[in-house]
Amino acid sequence: MNATFATTRRRPVAAVVIAVDVAVLLWAVSAGFGSHDLRFPAIPVAQLTFLSVQLAFPHLRWDRDHVLGPANVAFLLFALQLVVVPTLISVGGLYQGQLRSAPADVYVNVAILLQAIGYLSYALGYSLAKGTRRPARWWERDPLVVPLAWSFISIGLLGVILRFHSIGAIVAYFSGHGDIFDSAAASLSDAAGTFLRPFAPYGLIAVWCVRLVRRRNGERLSLWVDLALIAAAMAVSATYNYNRGAVVVPIIALLATYSLHARRLRASTVAVVGLIGAVLAFQFGSYRAIYAGTLGGTVTKEQANLAGGGPSLVDEVQVYGNGPQFWAVAIADTDRGRFLLGETIVGSIMLPVPVLGKPFRSSSGPVRYNALVYRQGNVADQILATGAELYWNFGVAGIAVGYALLGWIVRRFNERSREASDALATYTYSYIGVWLALSAINSLSVMAQVLVYFLWPAYVTMLLRHRQARHGPVEGPAPS
Repeated sequence: MNATFATTRRRPVAAVVIAVDVAVLLWAVSAGFGSHDLRFPAIPVAQLTFLSVQLAFPHLRWDRDHVLGPANVAFLLFALQLVVVPTLISVGGLYQGQLRSAPADVYVNVAILLQAIGYLSYALGYSLAKGTRRPARWWERDPLVVPLAWSFISIGLLGVILRFHSIGAIVAYFSGHGDIFDSAAASLSDAAGTFLRPFAPYGLIAVWCVRLVRRRNGERLSLWVDLALIAAAMAVSATYNYNRGAVVVPIIALLATYSLHARRLRASTVAVVGLIGAVLAFQFGSYRAIYAGTLGGTVTKEQANLAGGGPSLVDEVQVYGNGPQFWAVAIADTDRGRFLLGETIVGSIMLPVPVLGKPFRSSSGPVRYNALVYRQGNVADQILATGAELYWNFGVAGIAVGYALLGWIVRRFNERSREASDALATYTYSYIGVWLALSAINSLSVMAQVLVYFLWPAYVTMLLRHRQARHGPVEGPAPS
């Protein structure tokens, strides 16, 4: 099966209409009972903006043929931010998280409207990007792909050794007793391990992609070997201090690749898997917060101010959906002072860069944002959303340009992954595209961290593929 499914197939919108109608109805009912919604009249504006974009731009609707591609992931993120989170605010009110006090209602309303403007800008940028009709065919029939994959696996395993140094440390990490507390004092070998480890999961997935092609060509191959390759890839991806994104994003890219090159996944299947994954991620996040807060049990939960219990799943949705209350912190600061005119942008991008980024950290967006949240400068664990930082620096124009660029980039990666005739190309473009799409709720620093640490296998593969294309493809039988 090839990735080039019919692109003229009508995309469903009825579910979006029903969902937004229900959300607006909940707002109206809550307002009638004197609930939180009278404070936040911008909520139905955001919800109806999402619906209007869906009606006006059919190509931004859910794509049943490219399930969990970058564009569909962006669809889910904007639906979360403009429909789900406002609905939760309508029903249960704002969750403050680590904010010392809730921002003034006027700033929350402005934040909601800015998020709606961001989605409109994203839709325009997405529409301006021209889709590609040149299928990306990499190495699915090239005899070099398997040796390259095993080279990557070897490099990645070296990174694991440099990170953990012993089998006992690996066992301790995966049994929930990993040393994740002293990353600032990382040695040179630890830094090398950070850069090298992503090669292992990419190499394992490349082998899986080859097997996917062979199975598509009629060969009978063991499903258990495929599962072992994927499990090993996810295990190595999970070695980044219990970071959930490092595992979730490759799983999303894997599912997108499987749906295009093996068997199309239904939206209902994705919904069930997503719900199970969200619950597991919430449980794991709660464990990680307690583990990190108590320094692995060296202090009590009472001493770490964690005895009162953590946030609920509904509260976590507001946090990870980057609700308007968190944008409002930066918006209020511009009202009290001025727009920063780019003062934090370079610092935010350079923040995760080893050594070179150190002089920029004090002026970065996350550091300044966390100083506003905590009223002190030694804690920096709150995420400054990309949109909030763009507004903080350049106002509405920053959001309009930034989100239009995001839409343009997401469509380019979405189309390349969708039209690729090669499973490895689909995975690579999906993997990068999903990380980029997450900028809708993530920060510039997180995106920079991904570009600096996680994408080297993709960079090397694309460079080698480009050099090979210039000198002509290598012909040969499908690799075994």
